Amino acid sequence: MSGSDQHQGHDEDVDGRPFPPSIIYLLGPLAVGKFTVAKAIAEINGAVVVDNQLINLPIFSLLTGWPDAEVTEGMWKEIDFVRDAVFRTIEEVAPRSVSYVLTNALEEEPEAYVLYERVKRIAASRGSLFLPVVLTCDREEQLRRIPDPSRTQRLKTDNRDRAKEYLESTTFFAPGEIDLLTIDTTTMSPGRAADLVLARLLRREVP
Repeated sequence: MSGSDQHQGHDEDVDGRPFPPSIIYLLGPLAVGKFTVAKAIAEINGAVVVDNQLINLPIFSLLTGWPDAEVTEGMWKEIDFVRDAVFRTIEEVAPRSVSYVLTNALEEEPEAYVLYERVKRIAASRGSLFLPVVLTCDREEQLRRIPDPSRTQRLKTDNRDRAKEYLESTTFFAPGEIDLLTIDTTTMSPGRAADLVLARLLRREVP
């Protein structure tokens, strides 16, 4: 993402009003800036960032000494167990005052709808505001970001050719919300994107 806005970490907006407890769900294809925007949001409202790669890493990290390893169906099932533990902790254990920013790149398939609805239910059970946001980006800019060393360090896809093939052959999930917030991050700074997300959040009411 180009540029950056600097924020002091706090849990109040510019008018001094406290941000309500919330779950913000950032969705979109790889390399649109979900993790970067999530961190920018957290710097403003003090939320905990639960990046999808955080859930993948316990399994992915086991493959680092295995050249050209592919994640098998069995490994994805183990990742599902990790995700379930994280989600149950958020729903049943974590203080209701804590806010979260979740990220994911969901493919258009039935499982994506199930996962999305689960996150939505978790927010409702916690009495938190729920805000889904879809991030988009120009394809060439996406591909430019793919080889970034930070992606390699976090065991994300960093091969431009493989990413291009995947992006061109995959349809990604987007919620069917009437007022869905969609943000193009091609030239937008993470801080500006975070401001747009939180401005929308403050206009929401707990159902």
